Amino acid sequence: MIGAGLNTHYYKTFSPTDIGGCVLHLSNYVGVSAIVNDVVEKWVDISPSGNHAYGVTNGGGDSFFLSSDDGTAPGWDGNDVTVGASFTASTHILELKDTIILNEFTIFTVHDITADTSKDSNLTLCGRYPSDFITLRKGDDIDRVQMKFEGELTTNMSNLTANLDLGKTRFAVRRQSGTSANVQVFQGGSEITDTAADDSTTATKEFRVKYIGARLDEEDGEVTHPFNGQFYEIIIFNKALSDAELAEVDVYLTEKHNL
Repeated sequence: MIGAGLNTHYYKTFSPTDIGGCVLHLSNYVGVSAIVNDVVEKWVDISPSGNHAYGVTNGGGDSFFLSSDDGTAPGWDGNDVTVGASFTASTHILELKDTIILNEFTIFTVHDITADTSKDSNLTLCGRYPSDFITLRKGDDIDRVQMKFEGELTTNMSNLTANLDLGKTRFAVRRQSGTSANVQVFQGGSEITDTAADDSTTATKEFRVKYIGARLDEEDGEVTHPFNGQFYEIIIFNKALSDAELAEVDVYLTEKHNL
């Protein structure tokens, strides 16, 4: 298990920026502001990049955030419960100020996929659909992780060693250089790829991240594969972290979110 046996409460002295290469860090503890009906106005990126996320909705007035404990607006002032962005409608998408362009990368999320046996429940990071996306698909047929980089379907991982978790969990994807067994996925600190996916396009095909929560076609505006659940934290590095660095971030998220 990643991070097993490391110091508890490590997050009090550790920040992902200590590792280097952190290009996005959205945390439910920091920098969330909202407008009417709790729709996200701005979610502050606390990485050195300052690539803030903004709420994209197309009407409906559905709350983008869960209500806080003391009835105040989102912001988590110490009296509120620890909640995240609540994606409940197909129009709920977070859009980053700037597109993140990656080759090697490591992406961490803390999220809660809501069970819905009538359809897939998805968590998507998307750049320019249909060219760039990573989607976690929890459905009524088979759990899988789909990835496409610059139009090439790198993998449709359905050979996971464990089902995708319901409830609050941490997840990671690491893409290393090379062409063989260089894409891995981790859940709850353990690798769940039966065989790490081969990605022969690492050297030439970039992965772009612009949207969180759904696949959005920038040509016609169509939204597909919306997320149904809560989103607590995302950290993106523009490099493949070492196993030791993976452990550091995993402990940070585990202790911070009491997982």
